[in-house]
Amino acid sequence: MAAVLPKHQWDVILCDYSMPGFSALAALNLVKEMKIDIPFIVISGTIGEALAVEAMRAGANDYLIKTNLARLVPVIEREINEADNRRARRAAEESVRLQARLCRWRRMP
Repeated sequence: MAAVLPKHQWDVILCDYSMPGFSALAALNLVKEMKIDIPFIVISGTIGEALAVEAMRAGANDYLIKTNLARLVPVIEREINEADNRRARRAAEESVRLQARLCRWRRMP
C-alpha cells in the first residue's frame, strides 16, 4: 500500500476492517503518516459498533456493513465532494498567504 498510494491519484480508499496480516486501522495510519487527503471508508461484515467508533475516531470518514451496501455510492460521492472542498479551501488559504507575503514585500523600502 505504501508503494502504490503515491504512484496514482486515488479518489477513495475502500478498506475491509480485517485482512490477513493487515487491518483498516493500520491502513488508515499509513495514509495519515503519508499525509494523503483521501476519503477512507471502512467496510466490514463483522464490525461492531465499538470497532466502527474506533475507526471513525482514528480518522476513517465512514464505515459500511457488507450486508448493507445501499449507502455505498452516496457515501463515496459525499466523501469525494468533501475532499474536493478541503483541497479547494487549502488552495484558497495558500493563495491568501501568498498574496499577504507579496503585499508585505511590495511595501518594503
